[in-house]
Amino acid sequence: MDDALQLEFQERGGTRLAICMLAQEEYAKAFLLYMVREELVQWDSDLLRVIRNHSCKHLVSIVMEYIDPEWETLDELRAIIKAEYDLDGRFPPRVSSALNILYHEKIRRGDFFNDNDYEADVVAVAVGRRDRVKQDAVYVDLNKYCRVRNAPMDVTREDAAVEYQRACRYASIVTRLTAPEVHEG
Repeated sequence: MDDALQLEFQERGGTRLAICMLAQEEYAKAFLLYMVREELVQWDSDLLRVIRNHSCKHLVSIVMEYIDPEWETLDELRAIIKAEYDLDGRFPPRVSSALNILYHEKIRRGDFFNDNDYEADVVAVAVGRRDRVKQDAVYVDLNKYCRVRNAPMDVTREDAAVEYQRACRYASIVTRLTAPEVHEG
């Protein structure tokens, strides 16, 4: 995050965006390790595979965002709470999709993507679209005709700022969970 902060005023945002997305993945990994420490999940080869997979860490971040939703006004907070009550104990479809994909597709290595039960944006995360954003911020991509399809210079300072804010939120979640006084009160 310190490196990303140093790049805040660069004209192009590719490097900063990539660093921020790497930080997001590391915070998702820290979140999983916190769950291991608290004995909420078991450390095994499946979890190690999840921790090493970029798409899996982006799926975990969907769960993190649910645990600590972003809101600015009391009306937004009230809407979040009302939506939670309306779910009657179930996870929102986006979170349910992320958890099911993590377990059934990534850990148990099923092939249920054609079931259409998952949220489309979560499937996109699972198949690597978020990771592709990071790759596009670093590498020039060519199409089959040897034409530039994407270049890091296309990433704006604003694109990088969005990912920086997201990384800051994940840092806040992990910091609060691992703080010494987290179990008090």
